[in-house]
Amino acid sequence: MKISFMTLIIAGAVVGTLPMAAAAQHVPRIVVMTPSVGFSGGYVGFGLNRDSGSIDMNGETGDQAQQLLGTRSLGEPSGLGLNLRAGYDWRAGNTIFGVWGEIAQSWAKDDVVIPAVSDTWSVGFGTSTAAMLRLGYDMGGVMVYSNAGYRWTDVELETFSGAYSDRSGGISYGVGIETEFSHHMSGYLEFHRNTGKVDIEGLTADLSLNTFTLGVNYKF
Repeated sequence: MKISFMTLIIAGAVVGTLPMAAAAQHVPRIVVMTPSVGFSGGYVGFGLNRDSGSIDMNGETGDQAQQLLGTRSLGEPSGLGLNLRAGYDWRAGNTIFGVWGEIAQSWAKDDVVIPAVSDTWSVGFGTSTAAMLRLGYDMGGVMVYSNAGYRWTDVELETFSGAYSDRSGGISYGVGIETEFSHHMSGYLEFHRNTGKVDIEGLTADLSLNTFTLGVNYKF
């Protein structure tokens, strides 16, 4: 069988293109990574609180209470609570700036026995509201942050002479850690310290309230 010279040239050209076609199939693709957008935008959430604090009479009232009742303390309430919050975060690189507000209900309570009058009074925390700022750092789906702002807390007192209440306002500050479960869901653990002043029918006192919170947020 005779094979023409032209046939050999055509066959060689076809074979020569095969390595080039195979190489074309293995050209690496360039993948563009989208920067993280976690911990940004609006969110709502709720949490379970563990409240514990103290309310101590001050000034002349405290001195008189110490002499007549043997204590300056109105009580050390402790107990559980719930909160509902809403907020908004902005990010610049891995730094997070946020604002949030919440309303909380506490069932923290303490029953105090007063030996001098052979009676008991009850003191506790009620509804509170807060307006807060936060500054955080995203470590890759986990954010550590600090909070600072102002909190208003209802203080309730029941004594042998009647029931009284006052709303205490003061500085609130704390730290927290938040982790993303998905694009929309995250969970957080926080600690806050709250301070304030109480004035109930002329009875003045200093308030100190510590709150641990375990909660979840839903991001829009």
